[in-house]
Amino acid sequence: MSGKIVVTMKLAPELHDMFIAEAAADGRLPAEVLHDLIRDYVDRRRQARDYDDFLRRKVERGRMDWDAGRHVSNDEAEAEAAARRERLLRGMAGAADTADVDALMNALHAGECSGEPRPWDHEAFLARMTARYGG
Repeated sequence: MSGKIVVTMKLAPELHDMFIAEAAADGRLPAEVLHDLIRDYVDRRRQARDYDDFLRRKVERGRMDWDAGRHVSNDEAEAEAAARRERLLRGMAGAADTADVDALMNALHAGECSGEPRPWDHEAFLARMTARYGG
């Protein structure tokens, strides 16, 4: 036994012809392409299953914490995060001028209040910077 298995499948003729042509254009045998496709599929399914298991465990831990009373409201979490950020920024005051820390805090607050986040357009950013500062 060679350790290999022959797989037979039915394809629409036009799909078969396109597949053979694309494999040839890449300089690969159709069997090589199918092998890679099957390997990728198996890997993606395993990763998806692992991630689902991770999420399931995380949700279960969260439920156990909730049932044990180890939780806070959203407002409490946000207040705690704001207080922690304040402490961290104030701790920077020793390394920076207090005015710099205040300016940073004001900028952070302005950003938080500026509305919904917008998608980042890397190309547009580069175009603006190139136009402003030269390329």
